[in-house]
Amino acid sequence: MNPVEQVSEKRVVELTRTLVEIPSETGKEKKIGDWLITFFEKLGLSQVTRLPVEEAGDTVYAVLKGGDGPKLMLNFHIDTFDAFDGWETPPFKIVEKEGRLYGLGAHD
Repeated sequence: MNPVEQVSEKRVVELTRTLVEIPSETGKEKKIGDWLITFFEKLGLSQVTRLPVEEAGDTVYAVLKGGDGPKLMLNFHIDTFDAFDGWETPPFKIVEKEGRLYGLGAHD
């Protein structure tokens, strides 16, 4: 399966919903790291590795082999802020309003 061929708006929303529903506040990234490792392995990515980052929690590294063209690196954090009081919506649930997705970690 070529992961790039699997991209659609519906799948991106579905993936965002899944990721937001996994609590991943700073220092508590193990569960989302486990999920990402399984996800990347199912997509056929290679070198899937958990990288512990001292005092910052874990991150995950994976490689998608391409052709001879230019290389692309995607880098992102997998933690969120703490789910503090004052949220108008449940922080670990995606809420769609006027074409936008709201949930803890949904857009940063």
